[in-house]
Amino acid sequence: MATDYQKLNNDTQALQKAIRPAFQEVDKNNLGFIDDQTVTQAVTKASQILKISPPSKDQIRIALPNNRTRKGKINFDEFTGLIKQFLPKIGNSEEAKIAPQQLKQEEIKNPIPETALENENTIKNAVNIIEDPRNSAEYQAIESIRRLIANDQLLASTVRGSFIEIDTKNTGFINEKDLNGAVIKATNNLSCSSLKQDQIGQIVKSMSRSANGKVSFQEFTNILKAVLRNNIEEFEKNQSMNELRVVSGPRETRRELFEKYLDDSGISIAFQIIYSEIIAKNIDPMHVFSYSAMRLRELGRELENVLPRNFT
Repeated sequence: MATDYQKLNNDTQALQKAIRPAFQEVDKNNLGFIDDQTVTQAVTKASQILKISPPSKDQIRIALPNNRTRKGKINFDEFTGLIKQFLPKIGNSEEAKIAPQQLKQEEIKNPIPETALENENTIKNAVNIIEDPRNSAEYQAIESIRRLIANDQLLASTVRGSFIEIDTKNTGFINEKDLNGAVIKATNNLSCSSLKQDQIGQIVKSMSRSANGKVSFQEFTNILKAVLRNNIEEFEKNQSMNELRVVSGPRETRRELFEKYLDDSGISIAFQIIYSEIIAKNIDPMHVFSYSAMRLRELGRELENVLPRNFT
């Protein structure tokens, strides 16, 4: 029996009845929500039930609502809205208008205009930008440190092990002479490499604490927080974290060519390509945003494939 997509689009209760087993299969504990890691599994199961092509992980990620009830979670109503985005939209004609999961197949019927392909090739040949430093392990470690500094409870639970290793008798204190070693061990565990041991020693010496030769765990975390702040400052001196830098020489020339091409065209070439495709394929207005987001991501991947991998 053919699936009545028009009814499912217009009747939320009918859609929910159809896809509830897919949601419950993932929500085994009946919590009423599933997380971002398992939503793909639930969407794939719902697609099988509805007899539609399952969307990709990227398409699902793009379609996830931003104003969810719980961050990183999706309840059944939000799941229903997500699935509805991938249903074929039935108009007056017998043909279903293009839904996101159908776009790849439709590209065969409606090839991209040659002018758009030429523009895309121009992007590949002209742009040459260094890989985003924010993807580096060091940058990610610094971002983790920022989160620790902003959350005293998280910092305490993270570094308590370094303190306990020295406070073997569980007195709640460590000796002054052991303090430097404990701080250095904690910073090493947090992948802090920007500060040298003598710099850490200077920071420890400058911090006020009790004069009884003992250091409490609270004093230890305060000292460690100061060390972590200095670590971030040292990192920021050596890294340009706010922008992508371009290598000099021929690569700089290609960057200038790319920027000139954008200036001459008046708008981003990427959007010219996407606009041409939307017109050529007669994309349903309901799906223009999700299609544009998907194609921007794909264009980004294509650019990434031509970026050099051996920057030092």
